[in-house]
Amino acid sequence: MSPKISNETTESVKMTVTLPREVAAFLRWKAEVEGMKRDELLRRIITHYAQKLRKEDFRTPPIQDI
Repeated sequence: MSPKISNETTESVKMTVTLPREVAAFLRWKAEVEGMKRDELLRRIITHYAQKLRKEDFRTPPIQDI
């Protein structure tokens, strides 16, 4: 089955992430302690780290909407 293609632009993209069991267990625990969903915690961590890397890496091309 091919992926569904849409002409609409969106601000987010769905991705699947495979993590070691220990990391997944930690994220489940941390999300429960913080009172949020695991996916939201993971999204915040990845977004924060990606923004930090982007600021430090001047070779990264700017994001352009096509």
